[in-house]
Amino acid sequence: MNNEEDLRNKALAGDAEAQRELGNRYREFDLMIAPAEGEDRFEPTLKEAVYFLSLAAEQGLVEAQVDLANMLSLELPTQANYATALTWYERAAKKGNLSALIRLGMMAEQGQGQPRNYPLAAKYYERAADKGHMLGMFNLALLYRSGRGVEASPKKAIKYFKKASDKGDLYAPYYIGEMLEFENPDEARSWYDTAAARGLLEAELKIGQLLHRQGHNREALPHLRRAVKLGGAAARQALTTLEEIGFEQ
Repeated sequence: MNNEEDLRNKALAGDAEAQRELGNRYREFDLMIAPAEGEDRFEPTLKEAVYFLSLAAEQGLVEAQVDLANMLSLELPTQANYATALTWYERAAKKGNLSALIRLGMMAEQGQGQPRNYPLAAKYYERAADKGHMLGMFNLALLYRSGRGVEASPKKAIKYFKKASDKGDLYAPYYIGEMLEFENPDEARSWYDTAAARGLLEAELKIGQLLHRQGHNREALPHLRRAVKLGGAAARQALTTLEEIGFEQ
């Protein structure tokens, strides 16, 4: 008996872990169901994925509940699927799954399967942040920065950006730098340096522009040249600053 047959037999016998694994193998097209004539070639395989993930989810396997909700909301997005996904995320969140909390926050923020609800999104993000989830911290910081769903608070935004940065988030130190750039350029530079060290080229542009405003043009040059690699509007800004300095790219 090959692995596929063994896995399928276990799944059909009610093994929740096997149901989840089989569902995800169909979801990722590692296994495929041949379509009927005139049928979309992916549809039967996706149906099989939903079927087996649903079996595992109904048995209370939290990971399968999140997998199923992710599939419905991210890969098969319809209003009906959003509604079903919300139900599964809610069940997983009640069991302490932090990824489910984040997705509930994102769906509330984006108005998927429900009216857009920033205050509700903030509550979900805060619950995840309080349990140490980096994206919960980062998304909550963005809401405090913009004042969506919460009273705008630069202080709280920076607090949560710092927490996210401590967890290794790429963009959090960049946003702190932006918020501090004009009131405390030296501290802003330090945060931009952190973001740049993590590989964020957008931070190189900010460092170059900041150094240029401070008159440190030669020091700004390598940062601006690295920022040109970004392309698009950021590259144009970098090139403009290089021209102001008087250096060619």
